[in-house]
Amino acid sequence: MVSDGSWKRVIDLTSDDFIIFDNKYKFPTKKIDSYNDISSNDMAYLYGLLISEGTLTNKYSIEITNTDEDLMNDLMKRFKSLNPKLYSLEAYIDDRGWKCKKSYSFKIHNKEFRKFLASQGLGYVKCYNKEIPNSILQCCRENVNHFLRGLFIGDGSVFTFKDRQSIRLGVAYYSVCEKLINQLHILLKSMGYISYKNKRTSSISD
Repeated sequence: MVSDGSWKRVIDLTSDDFIIFDNKYKFPTKKIDSYNDISSNDMAYLYGLLISEGTLTNKYSIEITNTDEDLMNDLMKRFKSLNPKLYSLEAYIDDRGWKCKKSYSFKIHNKEFRKFLASQGLGYVKCYNKEIPNSILQCCRENVNHFLRGLFIGDGSVFTFKDRQSIRLGVAYYSVCEKLINQLHILLKSMGYISYKNKRTSSISD
C-alpha cells in the first residue's frame, strides 16, 4: 500500500511513491538476565557496545576500545562492581600514515562474567562472526532499545541527505559481518523502522 491508499506491485513503484509500513510484531515482555547489581538495561547496552567495539575472543575477559573518554568513564561507573580497568593509548601515526586519535580500552577480567556473557549469546568469536545475542532477539522492547543504543554508539553514524526538495536525517550502521547486518535489518523492522542493506568498499584496511 502506498500513501494514497492504493496498492501497487513492487515492480510498478516509482520514486514518487511512499510505502505504508504495517508492523504488527509484538515484543516479548521478558527482560534479559541481569548480573549481580547490574540492571538488564545496562547489560543490554553493554552487549551492543561489545558487538560493535568489543573483543570477545578471550575466555577470561572482555574489552571495549573507543576514542570517547566520556563513554569510557561512564562504563567504569556503570560496571564498577566488576572491578573494570581503563587503559589509554596516546595518539600516533600508523604505518599507513593515518593519524590515530588517543584511544581508551575498558577491560573486565572476570572468568565467571565472561561465561555468563557466552550463555547469553556473546560467544568467543572474532569480528567477522559476531551476531546479535539470542537473549536480545527474545527480550522486551525496552532492552532492545538499550542494546541498539550501544550498537550504534559503536559503529553507527548519522548523516543528512536530500529527498525531493527536503533535507532529511539518516542513520547508518557498518559491519564486516553480513549475518549481523541481516539480523539488525530484521530487528529494526520489528521496532517499526524501515531499513535497507548496502555494500560498500574501503581502502582503510588495505
